[in-house]
Formats: sequence, C-alpha cells, structure tokens
Amino acid sequence: MKIRYVLILLIFLVVIGIFTGKFLLHEGASKNVQDKISDQNVPHISRPADFIQIKRDIQRGVFYDFDNLTKDYYLQPDFYPSYRQNISHDYTRWGVHGYGAFPGEISYNINNFKKGQYVALYTFVKAGDEIETFQGMKFDVDSQNLSNLFDVNIYPNTVMFTPTFPDRSEYSVDNRTYDWAYKLKISITAKSDIPSGKYEFKLKTSLPEEDIQKLYYSDAIKINQTQYDCPKDQCNKNILALRKDVYVNGEEFQADKFFSAIITVGMN
Repeated sequence: MKIRYVLILLIFLVVIGIFTGKFLLHEGASKNVQDKISDQNVPHISRPADFIQIKRDIQRGVFYDFDNLTKDYYLQPDFYPSYRQNISHDYTRWGVHGYGAFPGEISYNINNFKKGQYVALYTFVKAGDEIETFQGMKFDVDSQNLSNLFDVNIYPNTVMFTPTFPDRSEYSVDNRTYDWAYKLKISITAKSDIPSGKYEFKLKTSLPEEDIQKLYYSDAIKINQTQYDCPKDQCNKNILALRKDVYVNGEEFQADKFFSAIITVGMN
C-alpha cells in the first residue's frame, strides 16, 4: 500500500509543485452523551495485521494514504483517538446527537496552484460514541468567500450514521448500506491561478434534501435496531420512550470543531 502511494505522490508532485502536509487530531463534540465507551461496542469485522502500525503512523503524521485505507481500518472503534474501552455505559442519558472527524484538520503547502489543478483531501467521519439514533446529514464546505477561486466537491455528500450503542453495526435496506463511519473525499479544484495566501475550508453539516430525509427515516424504521435491557433502577420510562424516535437530522446539532482544510499557496 505504501509503495503504491509513494508512486502516486511522486506523480502529484510533478503536476502541482512542491507539497508538504500535516494534520491535527481532534473530533467533534457530542450532545446528551457522556464520553463513555461500553465493552459491548465491538467491531464485526476482522482487524488487519498491520492495523496497529498504520494507526500509529497516522497519529505520528507519517501516513497519508487515506485514499486506499479500507473499512477494515476505519471501522475499528480504536482507530479513533477518543476511543475508551471497557467503560460502563451511562443508562440515565439518551445519546441523541454526536459526530466527529479524524483527522480533524489537514494542512497543505502548495507552490504554483494553477487553474484546473486540484487537491483531493480525505478524512473519516463517524457517529459519536454511545449514540443511540440514526443520524442523517449532508456535508457542505463553508467557503463562500472562496467560491470565485475554487470548486469544492464532497463524496459522499450525504450519509446516515448508524447507532454506536448498544453495538456498532452495518445495515442494508434495498441495497443501500449504512455504517457508523465513512471515508469522506473533498476535492478542491482551482478555477484560476491561485494567488499566494492561506485558504481555509471548514466542513459543516446541514439538512439532507427532503426526499433523502424521507428515505433515511423510512429505512431507519425498517431496520430492526438492537435493543438493550436497562439494569434495574438505571433507566426511566421517558428514556425508553425517547429511544423509539430512532432518526434525527444532523443539522440539529453543530459541532464546534469538526473538520477544516488549510491550504497555503506560495510561488516559486
């Protein structure tokens, strides 16, 4: 995987000029949920043999081949720095909204960003820990002041996160697949030769289109979501009733820090 990426990177350097990169690690906050991970949250996929090495290299900032990173990696709960294992679930609260991105920030330095050239950025978006709802959301980039300079495309631009409690599962409805984490690709294309300077692209969430909201809601209802038995005296009827409302829209909660890309353009 790494050898292939080096070849791709060398080609990219020839096309677009000198490049250096770094990223910061942070994840979005969550609402109505404590930062607790239950030991019931176990992955249902096999762990790659080099998972620990790849995870360590990402956190050290020496691995950038996110394009080729498969679900076997980013659907492991401990791929994400916030993961804490074997901590009891708080049954007195209902996990409604919560999501994050890892990496939380990526920075690029580029020389001679010319018209028609582009940068493809990747991050991994996920539902927050201990979330009990299906969350539908659309991703946009807050870069209105830069629209005359750049075209920005996000794929996928609309997703539905599955719950992370009582377990993390992949669900399929009529050939549509839903997960608790996704790989997000953000392509930034220069509309013209880009002047020297620093440009920031902030990822934000908004309501899915109305027809997609209806589809997500319908699919969430069809899914036989795993239920749990509350330990004695730890849950009340109100909490149990709330859990029946299994679908929410992501725009109802905005994380203070989600994901941003900072591109610094210089000239030779």
